[in-house]
Parts: sequence; structure tokens; C-alpha cells
Amino acid sequence: MADREREQNEVLSKPISTHLNLDSEEFRKKKQTVVDDVAVLEDFTDFSLAKTISKIEDEVNDDATGEQLEDDVMPSTAVEMGAEAQIRFLKAKLRVVQEELNRLSHECNKKDEGNGVLSSKLKEVEEDRVRLQRMTSLQQTQLEKHRALAEDANRNCDSLRQQVTALQKARLMPNSFT
Repeated sequence: MADREREQNEVLSKPISTHLNLDSEEFRKKKQTVVDDVAVLEDFTDFSLAKTISKIEDEVNDDATGEQLEDDVMPSTAVEMGAEAQIRFLKAKLRVVQEELNRLSHECNKKDEGNGVLSSKLKEVEEDRVRLQRMTSLQQTQLEKHRALAEDANRNCDSLRQQVTALQKARLMPNSFT
């Protein structure tokens, strides 16, 4: 038990950047992708996680100079607790954090499902829109055809009226001369 605590204290006493392998060749080889429509601030164009972590560690070390940092995991009364009590406390805290993680994960899954439903509805609406556009253009062409036919029918009607009028005049004219 004491060996385990000693190992934990050794790990916790080292800066985080020593545990991260951010400067490895494999990490640098991974191609970064940038989406075209995402705005990137100019300050972040030379962003490096390792630099950021070491910068934060330096700030913490500067703040901690001459004073002991308070542990945000263990309460100030933890110094008076025995090792077993500290372990029980940490286990209880871990359970609470896991429950919170589960709750947030559940909410995230619900939102993902909601997004999936909305995406499928959007797809259906888009398909309906495309179908309606096709139908509208088809109806527009039919309307144009019907207009052309109506104009042609009106011209024929006018022509026939003129013929009827001419025939009536022709029929009345011989009667008027006799």
C-alpha cells in the first residue's frame, strides 16, 4: 500500500508534460485537418499543445513559489485522515465523477439521437423540396403548352369568326342586289 502511494506521489509530483509524448515523431506526422469554413484566430496559427502545457506549468510553478498549492481533489482535512480514509474518500469522489460522466454521456447520446432524427427529417424535407421543384417545373412547362394551345385556339376562333362574318356578308350581299 505504501509503495502504491509512493508511486502515485511520484507521478503527481512530475509535470504533466513529462507524461505526454507530444514531441514524438508519430505525433508530428499526424496530418492536421482544417475545415474551410472555420475561423481560426491568428494567435493560434502556431499553436502547440506541448508549449501550452509547459506554459501553464511555468505559471503554476511561479504562483507556487514560496507557498504550497492546495490540492483540489483532497480537502484540507485530508492531511488528518488515514490512508484508508483517503482511499474511501477518493473512491466516493470517483463514483460521483463517474455518475456525472455517465449522466453527461447519456445527455450527449440523447442529443446525438435527436440530431440523427433532425438530420433524417431534414433529408426528407430536402427530398420533398426537390420533388416539388420538379413537379413545379413540369407544371410550368404544361402551363406554357396550354397557353400556346389556348393562343392557337383563339387565333383559330378569330379566323373562323372572320370566315363566318365573310360568309354571312357574302350570303347577304347577293340578296341585297336582287
